[in-house]
Amino acid sequence: MFGKKKSEPVFNIEPLTNQITTVLGPGINWTGDLRGKGGVRIEGTMEGEIAMRGLVVVGETGKVTCKNLSADTVMVAGMVKGNIVCQKLEIRATGRIWGD
Repeated sequence: MFGKKKSEPVFNIEPLTNQITTVLGPGINWTGDLRGKGGVRIEGTMEGEIAMRGLVVVGETGKVTCKNLSADTVMVAGMVKGNIVCQKLEIRATGRIWGD
């Protein structure tokens, strides 16, 4: 009754590379390169190279046109025109890819 210690809660925090840290919203039209570490979600239009150490999510309203999209993990629910280099690729039912 009095002798038992309550166990302290354990919090498992995902590494920063598996979390979305940046969002390009539906009204954003980005022209240029996107490079860095972390996660990015693209819901708008993006034209340029993408090289991320982490997660790249192209949402249903996202449109990416690039020569190469490079990331650890790529999830595509929108449209990508370009080559994808990654360790893990997930293409949703609404996702479309033109490239290798």
